[in-house]
Amino acid sequence: MNAYPDWNIHDYMVTRYLMKAMERDRTDVQTFKLGKVWNFWMDGLIHKVEQQHIQVKKNLRAAGCKIVLEEVMDNRMIHVMYVHRGYEHHCYMMPTVLKGKCEERLRSLLSTQTAGFPGESQHSTTSNNTARSTS
Repeated sequence: MNAYPDWNIHDYMVTRYLMKAMERDRTDVQTFKLGKVWNFWMDGLIHKVEQQHIQVKKNLRAAGCKIVLEEVMDNRMIHVMYVHRGYEHHCYMMPTVLKGKCEERLRSLLSTQTAGFPGESQHSTTSNNTARSTS
């Protein structure tokens, strides 16, 4: 592991704020006509993000890192102060960067979740084979 667990701190920030954003979005999803189904689907996604967050926290603990402070500063920057090997460190992230990383993580989760839908990959290859055989 690196001398400073910066990437784990970044993952910590992303998974934490992604969970918060998804919880807020869940209230909007409940107003949909098929809200119960979407809520069930959101539960699965939120559970995956929680598991990732737990794993990141375990990795930080194993590296001897302790989160001391989390705050949103006046300029909206996200600030995390942590102690690693007896030294105090600070990690800052701009809200636009954090949002982009959260969106990237969510897209990754969505792509792995939709890849498992029945007939998803079979349908696209079957229709391509049918189109080739008729021409």
